[in-house]
Amino acid sequence: MTRGIQRKWRCAILAIEIVFLAASGRAQQDASWPSSSRLRWPTFRSAVELVALNVSVVDAERRFITGLRREDFSVYENGVRRELAFFGPAAVPVDVGLLLDVSASMTDKIGLVAEAATGFIRTLRPSDRATVIGFANRITVLQSFTGDWERLQDAVRQARPGGATGLYNALYIVANEFGRERKTYDEVRRQALVLLSDGQDTSSLVERDEALVAVRRSGVTVYAISPKPRLTANRSAADAAFMLKALAQDTGGRAFFLEELKALTSVYVEIAADIGHQYTLAYELDHRRRDATFRRLTVRVTTRPDARVRTRRGYFPTRDQ
Repeated sequence: MTRGIQRKWRCAILAIEIVFLAASGRAQQDASWPSSSRLRWPTFRSAVELVALNVSVVDAERRFITGLRREDFSVYENGVRRELAFFGPAAVPVDVGLLLDVSASMTDKIGLVAEAATGFIRTLRPSDRATVIGFANRITVLQSFTGDWERLQDAVRQARPGGATGLYNALYIVANEFGRERKTYDEVRRQALVLLSDGQDTSSLVERDEALVAVRRSGVTVYAISPKPRLTANRSAADAAFMLKALAQDTGGRAFFLEELKALTSVYVEIAADIGHQYTLAYELDHRRRDATFRRLTVRVTTRPDARVRTRRGYFPTRDQ
């Protein structure tokens, strides 16, 4: 079978999985939100495209810097300063994807994972939503986006490990689903993906680079959690750890490599705090540039010399930034 035919088969199978994921989300969607929590996009949103950034700001001691205002930030695209069209404080609601490795290798760990993940769910605010997705050979929507804590926690507890690890498939499909979800928004919402996997990919149809490109284009902030590679680990395990670290850095998230899985609860607490303290910035896409090349982003807090800023490193211009 030629490489071109293989790629067509991969795309066909993934298209089926993506349709299933989207249909499952629509069937179970919970849209009951307090109207007072909604922050509307600027009224010109339909006329222009916005580049949106999730931004974490800490001081030299890694303490979150709160209370910053629009005028405290400067945003640069390829070195050119851009005027902010929108500024949102940490109160902007967030959609979180909990992506859980439920392959056979997680069988003896799933109890601890469920306990830690349900604790993370309890940190969500009334305006936040989450989805729970398990992946092994196939991707399973255990719970589509909802703000119902009980439904989310039940979904985590229902995860049943088995099969090989299709990490790249899962990343590719979930990244595309986040893009579709964003098109339904009539309010400002941040997006974050919290990935837990205990090993390298063993069964994906999607290649690693395809998965990475899909996630980077989605604009989702990725938090990756995985066991720390041992000195005796094989090269594929080391490559997987490098990929997760690069993915987190490129999207403005963080990567955690655990010596022991019992540290998982505290890691979820750190991630929840990071997500809960992010600022949301957005500026208009420059349509004078018609090329689709990568555009590098830099964000600075000009009023705090000690500020350390973390956000995605850049983007490829598409219809959804």
